Amino acid sequence: MPGDEAETGSSPGTRHPGTPFRFEADVPANQPLGIYEFRVATKTAVSSVSHLLVTDYPVVNESKDENGSTATAQKVSFPVAICGMCGNAEDVDYYQFTGKAGQEVTVNIYAQRVTKAVHSMQSGGSGASVMYLMDSILTLRRANGQVLAENDNFVGGDSFLTFKLPEDGNYFLEVRDTRFIGNPKYVYCVEIADRPFAHAFFPMAVQRGKTKPLRPSSDTTWGDSKKRRCVPAPTSPSGGNGSRSRRPVAKQTRCR
Repeated sequence: MPGDEAETGSSPGTRHPGTPFRFEADVPANQPLGIYEFRVATKTAVSSVSHLLVTDYPVVNESKDENGSTATAQKVSFPVAICGMCGNAEDVDYYQFTGKAGQEVTVNIYAQRVTKAVHSMQSGGSGASVMYLMDSILTLRRANGQVLAENDNFVGGDSFLTFKLPEDGNYFLEVRDTRFIGNPKYVYCVEIADRPFAHAFFPMAVQRGKTKPLRPSSDTTWGDSKKRRCVPAPTSPSGGNGSRSRRPVAKQTRCR
């Protein structure tokens, strides 16, 4: 979580970086996927709100080595959840993966959604020069640099794209702020996968104890039929994500 700032004693109005905390959280295997808000409480104070993203993809941290071009791109394999940062002005991150012709790849970035409740997120400056929250843009490229797909502002300022790969080979994902600004608080998690991705399910509610055909709203292929059986489940905690499914089509899903 980003270090906060606090006013200190001798000079009123003077602000100094707060103390950064690092910790690990044990997530139950059946925890609903999604974003959760939390605070850190000590004997003397309670922190501002931060966020915890629960994903079922393997997590990889952005490399400390240079990854600002296709030549130095960090190699990953999907499915993967990459935790990175656009920490400086003109910071661009590249990730390389290998795909096969016909694979439908989805890329989903969490940037504003995992920082929007954190106060003091401005990039610096004052007045009109203050920039709040990372405004991500995703670009998928061939090895020769050709743009295959690009998206900006899908969920608020967070981007999402899906694309069917035209051939076997290496592909490059470019992640940056659309304004080319950066800040150590501009952290993100970008998920890359070749599994079905549902933005929503219809119907949106089913009576407990009843079953009903379920149709996903999706940009990706769900097999010959988009119908699935829906089994009502208990209400998830606040922050759970009930509109997303990565389970194989043959299995049953739960809806809320």
